[in-house]
Amino acid sequence: MKTDFGVLGVNEHVVRRDCNSKSGNEVISALALAEIAGLSTGLVSTARITHATPAAAYARIV
Repeated sequence: MKTDFGVLGVNEHVVRRDCNSKSGNEVISALALAEIAGLSTGLVSTARITHATPAAAYARIV
């Protein structure tokens, strides 16, 4: 999914630093899709958790 620098869990239509633009622009992560399919998920990272790849996994707050 295309997105922009500095944002996670939203598409390219969100305006950075404008929380009101988030509504309707959320995307479903690969982890969420796996859980919807009934699979177990987890995350192990050797990078810092704020690095782009692990951060994207944690970007959605349920």
